Amino acid sequence: IVNKVLDDSPEWRKMIWHRFKTIIQCGGRVMWIGETDRVRIGPLLVQHGNRHGINAAKGHLNDLAYQVSTMFGHTHKLGIHSREGEDFYVESVNAGCLCELRPHYVRGTKLRQKWIHGTAIALVDLQSRDVWFTKLSFKHEYSRESDTIYTYLINERVEYVHEYTN
Repeated sequence: IVNKVLDDSPEWRKMIWHRFKTIIQCGGRVMWIGETDRVRIGPLLVQHGNRHGINAAKGHLNDLAYQVSTMFGHTHKLGIHSREGEDFYVESVNAGCLCELRPHYVRGTKLRQKWIHGTAIALVDLQSRDVWFTKLSFKHEYSRESDTIYTYLINERVEYVHEYTN
């Protein structure tokens, strides 16, 4: 029904897209760069990615000739690879995904079992080649007694719990 309404009503589609961008921009604190597969922020390349498999993070650094750090999400899994050279350090981070872990197009396949909710935050020093990543992963637990889903946000410094009650 939603797709039908959006397809038949360009005005609705424009309004929803505008509101989405307004929310994402957080009152001007976040720069909206539009729809793109890649964006370079100083020594960091943020990209959708195209590598897959167990060495996807290593493959992305290899594609970039180990010259810049990169953050990507193509595989929907967690992964990291780093290389320290004579002059600088680069890192490739596959931070997981924030989408549905069982989308319609992978139901019944083994692919969905390896996807992990997660993301990463990058702090970039534009005056140097330094990039620092904070990787965040999410763990979900269901309580039958209270019919509640507990979501834990876990990283090195923070554990945040959010409750969803059905």
